Amino acid sequence: MDNQKIYNDIVISFFNIIKNEKLRTKIALNSEYKDKVVTLVCDLLALEKDHNCTFKNSEWSSVYAKSVVNITKEKIIFKKSEGKTTNDIYADYADILTVSMNLYDVKREILTDNLIDITAEEIKLNSKVTITLKEMYAEKDAENPQIEVVDQSKEIPNMNNNTSGTENAFNQSQFTNINNPIPIPPIQNPRFYPYKTKPNPKHIKQIKFIFGIVFAFLGILYIIFQIWLSTQTILVNRQEYPGLFDSWNWLTSNSNQDLQNWNTISFNVMLAYTPSMNPNLNWLFIIVVGFSITFVAYSYIRQPRHYREQFIFPWRITWFSIFVTVIIGFRFVYPQLWRSLSNSEAIHENISMLFRRLIENNFSGGSFPNNFDASIEVIFSNIFLETVNLSTVNTILWLEFSLCIATTALIILIIVINPRLDRQKLARANQEWQKNISEAMQGRKYNMDESLFESESEINKFNDSKKNKNKDDKDNKE
Repeated sequence: MDNQKIYNDIVISFFNIIKNEKLRTKIALNSEYKDKVVTLVCDLLALEKDHNCTFKNSEWSSVYAKSVVNITKEKIIFKKSEGKTTNDIYADYADILTVSMNLYDVKREILTDNLIDITAEEIKLNSKVTITLKEMYAEKDAENPQIEVVDQSKEIPNMNNNTSGTENAFNQSQFTNINNPIPIPPIQNPRFYPYKTKPNPKHIKQIKFIFGIVFAFLGILYIIFQIWLSTQTILVNRQEYPGLFDSWNWLTSNSNQDLQNWNTISFNVMLAYTPSMNPNLNWLFIIVVGFSITFVAYSYIRQPRHYREQFIFPWRITWFSIFVTVIIGFRFVYPQLWRSLSNSEAIHENISMLFRRLIENNFSGGSFPNNFDASIEVIFSNIFLETVNLSTVNTILWLEFSLCIATTALIILIIVINPRLDRQKLARANQEWQKNISEAMQGRKYNMDESLFESESEINKFNDSKKNKNKDDKDNKE
């Protein structure tokens, strides 16, 4: 539905309401009608601020707000409508047209007449309600009380002859008729299935369960491995290995003094696997992945809440699972870590790079010592390998890699078999809904094409199975 067209229609009809003596007076006399007009002003403001709508290159919400205040002689606060969809705003517009036609006998042609010149000056001139007008239209309503003939088994007729106001008559005409309400948009209707295919729900449930378990296992393994690496610290003690750093000489005396004071250095094992990563971000990654795993796994394993959910994989959950898989699989894209899956050369190179950075950050200038590589070999062979079981780490990495491949394959399967939107069916349903609204505005009933919707028995069957499942779960807990 076009926001700009709705904005134009509201501005035009609002002008015709203000210009009509009876409707203008009813704004001052009937608080419920006034509230609907105020809501319409707030809807105009929302269309202006959220969708940049204008009419003749001007914004009209403030003009009509001043007009309503002048008519009612009341202090009114106008706030932009929040959380309303375009359909909600259109429903407000249709509501006030219906009330104006059915309750106050103003023809639709008058309310929607666009062969007029709308100006702020004209609105201001018509924003007055005299005492004479109030008396005239109040007396007119009093002289013609309406008695509605209805089926007494279904409704109670309106026999109110109190002429001080039109509250009962107004409530009697809410929207159109209590037996002919405006339906909700098709996409919000639980009976509307907007997809081209309908897979077997048992197969979808099985795939969801498998994916949730594999994904959860991948994430849990990643978190455990990351936490374990983060807690492993390597200490390089100069006194324990005398002569290891004796030949590490720098050009300046200051650096030599720094070297003499350097007895022990420590580094986290995590840095040996991700030397280019900021270690401070490691815990943030763990938290993000942990939350993501819980969210995705639960979303796939839990019982479907709505009829459609038993046939589809929610796209936003699928894209989110791709994001998490990419984060976990990043270690395997990183070249040095990739090589670490098959041998220890990459880790040896990472430790060498790590010590170079530590030296560059802690000592001022100079060149690296001649026996630097030999010292790193001692650190790697005698210190690192004694602390870390490299074969165990590689086994975990291979397992993670396998789970990443499995998760990726399942994601591809989900994308392939996930039903696609039937845009033609969706367009037909929206057309039917628009016809229903149009007929309701004329006071007539319109039956939408039932072939567009699922049968009531099918929906009830799903709801009953869900209730029974919830009941069984409750009994098992007790």
